[in-house]
Formats: sequence, structure tokens, C-alpha cells
Amino acid sequence: MIKYKYQILLLLSFTIFISCQEGLKPEAYEEIPTTSALAGVVEFLGGKEKFPDSSKVFGVHVAAFKKFPKDSSGILPEILKGNVYVNLTSYSYPADSIEFSIDIKDAPVNLEYIVVSMQTVKDTVNSQRVIGVYTLSGDNTQPSQLMIDRAKKYFIRIKVDWDNLPPQPF
Repeated sequence: MIKYKYQILLLLSFTIFISCQEGLKPEAYEEIPTTSALAGVVEFLGGKEKFPDSSKVFGVHVAAFKKFPKDSSGILPEILKGNVYVNLTSYSYPADSIEFSIDIKDAPVNLEYIVVSMQTVKDTVNSQRVIGVYTLSGDNTQPSQLMIDRAKKYFIRIKVDWDNLPPQPF
């Protein structure tokens, strides 16, 4: 009789061990996303034909600033502090349009200035020219702000009009 008690106890212990592989996770458990994202399309009006000479373009980037930049010397420190979100993807150009996505890990956050920039000198981050601005009004001199909430994805469209480039912020 004692022999069977140990066998039953061993079998019961093994069954409990096997059934707890997932821990104590509830059946309807679902991970809640914590990262937000800013995604969208940059549309180049006039298409590839209007794009500048690609031998003079060394990068096209999308950047989202927490604060409107006062001058170019402050941009790199702001990037290093995490106050500017930059998509460093290397896009193919010339192009009719490009798609982008930027993770925003510290939402909620208000983005005051969302732009498309073109790097005009190789290996020089400071050689950026703003070529498109996120604006709801359609007026590229009036940037629109965007409040990014936690765990949400936002889709925007930025138009680059080569015949009417926005003013440089500094």
C-alpha cells in the first residue's frame, strides 16, 4: 500500500509539473503594447523626374522634434538627449514616395515639428535641408503638432513640393 502511495504521489507531482509549463498566466492573457509609433508616407510631388540630382543627395530622413529647433547647433545634442526621433533608414531615391516608421518609446509626448530632410554633404550630419513639413493646413510654413499617446500608432502624410520648399527653421 505504501508503495502505491509513493507512485501516485510521484505521478501527481509529475502531472502538476508538466501542466505548469506556462506558469500562472491567465488563459486570456494578452501583452499590452507599450511602444507607440509614428508611420507614414512621404510623397514627392512631381515624382522621380523632379527629384534633385541623386549624386548630390546623401540621405533622406524623417525626423520628429519634441521642441521646434532654434538653431542647427542644438540639433545633435537634442538627438543625443532623446528629444528628436529620427528614422535612419536609407531610402532609395529618386522616388515617387517613401514609407517610414519611427518607434516612440516614451509616449505620451507632443511632437512640435515633424519634417523630411535631405542630406546634401556626405558624412556631415549638419548638412540637412528641410524639404517637407507635416502640416494639416497644407501650408508648409505652418507645421502641425501631433500628440502621441502611449501604445498607439499614428499614420501621417508629408508632401515634398520641390517648387515650394518650406523655410529652414534656423
